Amino acid sequence: MPGTTEGVAKRRDRCPTCGAWHQPGTPHARPGPKARPLSELIERGRVVEANGCHSFNGKHRPYPTVGKQPTQRIIRVLLGLTPGDGMQARHTCDNPWCINPEHLIVGTSRENHADMVERGRSNTGERHWNWQGGVSKRWQRKQ
Repeated sequence: MPGTTEGVAKRRDRCPTCGAWHQPGTPHARPGPKARPLSELIERGRVVEANGCHSFNGKHRPYPTVGKQPTQRIIRVLLGLTPGDGMQARHTCDNPWCINPEHLIVGTSRENHADMVERGRSNTGERHWNWQGGVSKRWQRKQ
């Protein structure tokens, strides 16, 4: 009946822990997943390869990540880097999915870029997507 208090008894509230709708006074039907420490999540996904790299068998976005929102890059967690500190993790093995702490060093963006150029991993010259045979057609003289 409209205007009576019968409808108040059927009212549902949100659970303070998970945000799901439930009837007040009733036990929660869906308990959430158990929170696990980051170290356990990293060890569960670690795969040791023959070349000494430890690849991560989990989420790659584009680097190995762990956790829900916000996700964290595993290599930054292992090296103790915090967001906004201006430092990056540099791979000495050139494997972007390696999470072996022995293959990681801390450095700046400039040092990371210098490593890429030194090891021939940059797209310059013929490897560049817009390579046009030495001289750009835009600057060639019409004959």
